[in-house]
Amino acid sequence: MRIYVPSDSTALSLGADDIARALAELKLDIDIVRNGSRGLCWLEPLLEIDSPGGRLGIARVSADKTRIQVLKEPGKTPQSNKYMWVTRGGPPDKPSVLFD
Repeated sequence: MRIYVPSDSTALSLGADDIARALAELKLDIDIVRNGSRGLCWLEPLLEIDSPGGRLGIARVSADKTRIQVLKEPGKTPQSNKYMWVTRGGPPDKPSVLFD
């Protein structure tokens, strides 16, 4: 699967690098391609996913690497740090949030 993540200044200021990093850390068989802007600044960061029917655009995506406390995990103390990616996006009528 190929995912296009913009690298123009508007998208970067809105977290495009965090999104690219989150996708890379998922360890999936995806090809992340950094591209330029489509000139639609109000939709940035605008991700595009290659699909059999053409590219699918997903607007206003955000990602955040959030620290979470380990409560009970083999080999970890309760004070250990772990991190979870939280991503948000999707069309206005069907927003989605993913915790990974």
